[in-house]
Amino acid sequence: MLKLAELEDGQLRRFLIESERRVILHCQRMLGRDGLSFTERSRLTRLLGAAESELQRVDPARGLHQL
Repeated sequence: MLKLAELEDGQLRRFLIESERRVILHCQRMLGRDGLSFTERSRLTRLLGAAESELQRVDPARGLHQL
């Protein structure tokens, strides 16, 4: 298993960017489904916003434009 401490700065940054993108895409897919409770929808919306903010912080040059 990959250990974050073993990654170089560039590798870590790419790992973080890809992780945030996966979270964003998952949340978007889930939010597109019917039958979510208000609580589930609220949690996913919060998580989506946090992931978008983190992606913008980690990769401000590209941000959300390459999803």
